[in-house]
Amino acid sequence: MYDWVSVMQDREKSLDTESIGFSGTNKHVLLEMGERLANAVDVDLFFDTVSRALRHFLHIDRASLALYDRDQNLFELVALAVQGESRLGIGTKVPHQGSRTGMVFDSRMPMLHTLDSNTAFFEDQPLLDEGLRFAAQMPILVDGVCIGTLNTDFKRYSNLSEAEMDLLCGIARQIATSVTASNKRPRTAASEGNVRNAPERGSAETQDGYLPLIRPSMQSSVDRLVVIAKTDSTVLLVGETGTGKGVLARKIHDWSNRKKKPFVKCDCAAINSQLIESELFGHEKGAFTGANARRLGCFEQANGGTLFLDEITELPLDNQVKLLGVLQDRSVQRVGGGVPVPIDVRIIAATNRNIEAEVAAGRFRSDLYYRLNVFQVALPPLRQTLQDLEPLAKYFLEMHGRAMQRNLPCLDAASLRAMREHSWPGNIRELENFIQRALLLESCDTFEARTLLFDRPTSAPQEISSDGSIRTLEQVEADHIRRVLNATGWRINGRKGAADLLGLHPSTVRSRMARLNVQRPGPHA
Repeated sequence: MYDWVSVMQDREKSLDTESIGFSGTNKHVLLEMGERLANAVDVDLFFDTVSRALRHFLHIDRASLALYDRDQNLFELVALAVQGESRLGIGTKVPHQGSRTGMVFDSRMPMLHTLDSNTAFFEDQPLLDEGLRFAAQMPILVDGVCIGTLNTDFKRYSNLSEAEMDLLCGIARQIATSVTASNKRPRTAASEGNVRNAPERGSAETQDGYLPLIRPSMQSSVDRLVVIAKTDSTVLLVGETGTGKGVLARKIHDWSNRKKKPFVKCDCAAINSQLIESELFGHEKGAFTGANARRLGCFEQANGGTLFLDEITELPLDNQVKLLGVLQDRSVQRVGGGVPVPIDVRIIAATNRNIEAEVAAGRFRSDLYYRLNVFQVALPPLRQTLQDLEPLAKYFLEMHGRAMQRNLPCLDAASLRAMREHSWPGNIRELENFIQRALLLESCDTFEARTLLFDRPTSAPQEISSDGSIRTLEQVEADHIRRVLNATGWRINGRKGAADLLGLHPSTVRSRMARLNVQRPGPHA
């Protein structure tokens, strides 16, 4: 066998680290050597050799390899190069949630990070303590499944070029080849035939847990949220459905000192009214018909961690009284039990209603409201934060496009303009569903957002106004017609005109416009 290890080491010795510049030729030589090495030598030797070469080419100060352990839902650092001793050395366990490694693993996208001591990311403080300031992380993919990450760190901020990022991605592919050929990945997601990253993505609360970090409207609040997360203060999240309250609740937990403890979600709107007390506080065996064994409620399940009470305003008044007592006494009494059980739980509550209006109407207890409203976070609807639209759309395009293994269509100016004109009553959840629908229905390099937004059987206008009052059917119909007319530039006839999109005859549209007083706004309206 040709001794590529010696060739690489001789090449390293000949490099002038002060004068060498990175070029396409260097990239080609390094990748060619790596390709041969990946199939020919042990993964540890391969990683060490390539990392030292990267030290010369990209001036990295540390390189590590993290592989995912599905059974434990965490990462293990299995290789460390360039740097000697480290708090994050070989054998270190890195949590899935609350780590930059987990963020790259879930997104399957390369990421650049400026390390920051004010964040709660697992890796930041140990790396900062060792003098590192900047990180570049690459996903390691085997047959489209992420099995871990290649992590490179720098003591100085490094504005990596596109060619340098391509090089790191190429090295990550070669590491995947070497790892696959070795026995270095027991219990990883790919080794068990898992076709998707774990945990499974049932909602935005797993894979999209870092959405607050990519929303421009949230950037100014992130630092404050991280500070609040570090305390045990109760947080109240308010906002319309689909604005990401559940995602943010999980993120606050991941930023907190309780991140290694349970995060339990209780959807107050989904619990049968006869079982709410049992679900929240638990019950003893024999407490009622069907109680065949002791059951721990949500509070005890979340002990030491965080309890997320979603749709808190849906709780009946009787249960609100008992919840208030639990929050005050910091103990629960199971149904059918006589001894209070102490609990240590951080509460995050959320509602899509106007909670102050609910209190004023007597549907929500004022004393419970004041107990919960220690720190309130209002999540605005997407129609009020249109600056979030493009980064979120691109994020969902990338995420779902990769999952569908297809070429990503271009999000052109016309599509963005049509999307900005839409009111997005379902907010971020509706946007994600729209992007998925676009990827499923459009096979070309671009898609017509206007067609996809309005050429569908239902529109789901909002029946409840912002003050909580029920709107009449005529008001809902008039708003829907205006929205479609705005999307078509107030064109009624023709293909993709308002009549075509509404499924009505043009004369019917005009008569309804007259009856509902739907008029085109003037130039200065």
